[in-house]
Amino acid sequence: MFQLFGRRPIYGAPPELRMAIGCTMYMEVNIACPKCAWEPDGRPYWHCDRCHARFDTFETTAICPNCRKQFHDTQCIACSEHSPHLDWYRNLDTWLRDQLAKIRERVLANE
Repeated sequence: MFQLFGRRPIYGAPPELRMAIGCTMYMEVNIACPKCAWEPDGRPYWHCDRCHARFDTFETTAICPNCRKQFHDTQCIACSEHSPHLDWYRNLDTWLRDQLAKIRERVLANE
């Protein structure tokens, strides 16, 4: 899939979420570091400190796909600063942020 400057679909969004926001396709969001504005390109820059798996934290909403560890903060590759993961999503309104938090809770409950 072609990725352009941090504008990416919400991966793994369940159909009920996409239906609730009125879209049948993935919703595009702008993703950038809240401190320096660096935009991730979809590569697996992040690694889990528990199981050492490499992954793209924005593809999994900051949950390791291997061991399911949840990360509250995401470290920027460019400036090395840490920020809450949800702060990276620039064009999400409050409702959608709440929905992503519920998805994360559901994923962690299935461990």
